[in-house]
Amino acid sequence: MYRYFRNRQRSGGDRGLSIDALKKKIKSGSLGGAYLFYGDEEYLKDHYLSLLRRAVEAAPLPEFNHIVFDEKDMRFSDLGDAVETLPAMSDFKLIEIREPNFEKMKADTAERYAALLDDLPAYAALVFLLRGDTDGKLFAPGGKTPAAAVAAAVRKQGLVVEFKKETESRLYAWIDRHFAHRGVTVRKDAVELLVAMCGNDMYILAGEIEKLAGFASGRPLTAEDVRIVCCANSSFHIFDMSAAVTAGEYRRARAILESLMFSKTPPELIVATLGKAFCDMLLVREAQSAGKSPATMAGALKLQDWQLRRVLSAAARADDAFLRYAVQACADVDLRLKSVACEPYAAVGTLLARLQGYGRARKSG
Repeated sequence: MYRYFRNRQRSGGDRGLSIDALKKKIKSGSLGGAYLFYGDEEYLKDHYLSLLRRAVEAAPLPEFNHIVFDEKDMRFSDLGDAVETLPAMSDFKLIEIREPNFEKMKADTAERYAALLDDLPAYAALVFLLRGDTDGKLFAPGGKTPAAAVAAAVRKQGLVVEFKKETESRLYAWIDRHFAHRGVTVRKDAVELLVAMCGNDMYILAGEIEKLAGFASGRPLTAEDVRIVCCANSSFHIFDMSAAVTAGEYRRARAILESLMFSKTPPELIVATLGKAFCDMLLVREAQSAGKSPATMAGALKLQDWQLRRVLSAAARADDAFLRYAVQACADVDLRLKSVACEPYAAVGTLLARLQGYGRARKSG
């Protein structure tokens, strides 16, 4: 039953090796070749793309050596001309193809890309740039789809790189480096709370780091500083509401709901995130009963360490029967929101009332 709210996982490429190879290639200065950038971490895509652009911008006539196409408006004859034309007063030119539609790509389009890549001059860097999350299975080696054929042609001339959200340890190290660059020291609990409140999107974190660095005024940053300065995302607030429910603090849970309503957080998102939170709590309780280690639980649930600690703390305040009831109640409301006409936020309020009533009945019984 609680699997209703589990996230489906996607498989992808070998992200670590690809990024390491990309770093080495950029450091070597030999930038020509083909690149395919995809994945859900936009900050890292833009960072490495900016390093390629920097090589063009350092030349006298960058406007002639940096050419950008949107695939939907692109003609292959124009792309061919851009590739074949020598760089102007430079040894390097950069060609970007934005938003190539690999999911609906036809075989003849893939063949034209592959033919162009086979004859790619050494002075040209051709980058396929995808925004948003893309299923890495499209580019798996040995695939028979048009997308896989283009990816294979890219690998012959360069790199296919998946930019995933950073792991906890790498993200914490990145945050520490950015604070250190600004001459600011930050405590570990402050870094953990920053990620918990704001998520792992590096663009959002970069903005929050800027605010915190200005707020620090030469002193070490604390978790309390993060609470004062940073804007928590909706997922943090919704999990906080689930933790309030398991603790029996329904007044606090309703206050959080009112805040979410004020910020126009979609009620469907509130219910789905609540359901997943209760589901994760139930799963970690079952894993604890089975003697599973925290590392095993974190890996199975795809949770980072700080997320697992939050789930374990909230789960300790409720029993299995309540959590099963909560997951089913969330599933019922989710179905109601999608199938019948109702006032959505009122349905979420009724959900809290149901959970409160069930919790009281269990205590009195």
